[in-house]
Amino acid sequence: MDLMTGRPAFAMLVLLMGLSGYLQSFTWPNLLPLVHSVCSPDKDTTLLGFWATCPNFGNIIGFVVMQLIVINNGYSWEFGMYIIAIYMAMNAIYILIRIP
Repeated sequence: MDLMTGRPAFAMLVLLMGLSGYLQSFTWPNLLPLVHSVCSPDKDTTLLGFWATCPNFGNIIGFVVMQLIVINNGYSWEFGMYIIAIYMAMNAIYILIRIP
């Protein structure tokens, strides 16, 4: 059985998402004081709001892009990754503009 289909793929997903959550638990407590010391109080909530919604909203956008553009039109999966990377770059530029 291929490692990326069936039960092994689900096990790999659970393992990697668990590892991601574990590693993120070390960064968030240190990130909040840093953001509050660097950003003004009226803009730090916007920045933290973007960061907090990134995983949830990004998963939805990524899934929709792959389904609508890539799979339905016969493009390769690499094309979908380029589109998602452009979307991420646009968000990064917007966040940089919002920081004082």
